[in-house]
Amino acid sequence: PVTVFITGLSSLLTGSGPILGPLPTGIASTCGPNTSGITLTPGGSTNCTVTNSTATAFNSTGNLEVFGTFGPGGAGYVLLRVCGSVSSCSAAGARPASANSGLARSQVDAKGSGLPALTISTSAIQFSPLLPKEGDRVRIQARVENRGGSDAKNVAVALVVNQQTLATQNVDISAGSSQGVEFEWQAVYAPRLSVAISVDPEGRVPQAGNLLRVAAVRNLSVEPAFPSAVRQGRSLMVVRSGDCGGFRFVNAGQSFCGGSADFELSPSITAGGQLLVQVLSPNGGIIDLGPQSITGVLAAPEVGYQSRAMLESGHLYAVENNQKYALLYVGKIQSDVDPRLARLAGGASPAPRISPNSLPNLKADPLGTLLDHARITVDLQWAYQENGSRSFQYGFAPGGPKSGANGSRQPRISAAPAQQ
Repeated sequence: PVTVFITGLSSLLTGSGPILGPLPTGIASTCGPNTSGITLTPGGSTNCTVTNSTATAFNSTGNLEVFGTFGPGGAGYVLLRVCGSVSSCSAAGARPASANSGLARSQVDAKGSGLPALTISTSAIQFSPLLPKEGDRVRIQARVENRGGSDAKNVAVALVVNQQTLATQNVDISAGSSQGVEFEWQAVYAPRLSVAISVDPEGRVPQAGNLLRVAAVRNLSVEPAFPSAVRQGRSLMVVRSGDCGGFRFVNAGQSFCGGSADFELSPSITAGGQLLVQVLSPNGGIIDLGPQSITGVLAAPEVGYQSRAMLESGHLYAVENNQKYALLYVGKIQSDVDPRLARLAGGASPAPRISPNSLPNLKADPLGTLLDHARITVDLQWAYQENGSRSFQYGFAPGGPKSGANGSRQPRISAAPAQQ
């Protein structure tokens, strides 16, 4: 579409839109510049009325401009036919044209010629094979549409991989139709692969509108030709309640928190008798995938990671750390002190009981001390990809180490002292 304005002198086209010159004092127009102008579809026409409210005659020649913009931002080539009511028509291109009328009231007629409007849809892109490996020949097919009012000749369509143009085709697309393109690409492995189709990347075709001209090839990933073996292991992490313990996949060992750990565990026993274990990924994120099969093939999610999560027995977690991925299976979580004893500790009287003829016991509450020093053991099985791949073929052992029915032991209570 073409938008027509009647303006004062020195109107400009800019990348952010038109800058319209104000009309002379006493001159008004139904086509701007104080309005949004009149928009014409290809082949359309309109009448713009210019009025003079002053007491003197007004000559529009050298004082008014008929100004046309094409699409948002005013970019592109516009062809207008501009006619004064008593003068011959003149053709105007991308530059403004004068409205040659010496009357106080004049009529201007403008018609848009129409331009190509090229676009490409992500949903119209297909590729095969669906799971290529490095070195495979990948066939990528796309369809480019021309929604404009004129044909587009010699349109460049480019295949862009990791922001580099690898191949280009030139096609002709008639107005209101579409044209298919096809590329063949030898797949190259990259942990962060991006593939896109770009239409007219250098902007050589004058176009209408502001349609999508770059579309990503979704869900295309390439596996290494010789993928590195997935490192798997099993570890028992032991952390005291209220403390923190880290873990590194590279050396399959427990470490300190706040350093280069891939994840950190922080267990605690609540006053209600619950045993909670929070996991933190300080340099990435973690996703709870819920209960999953202990063997299978799985692709770790690419997005959606959170910095923290709560561990639950029998759940599988995806861990991302510095663009490397791991699967974490929680076999069992147990405490050497029954967490339910916290309910008893919470219900105890805060005031010490003093027996006759004796001093109060100034030592800390033995039950609270026992809970504060409870040792929490988390049975973990994991699979780790050092090359940054998100694809896993894994197998974990069911369950965890054998333990009591409640996964904890009762505290020993010393016998009462003999009465004197």
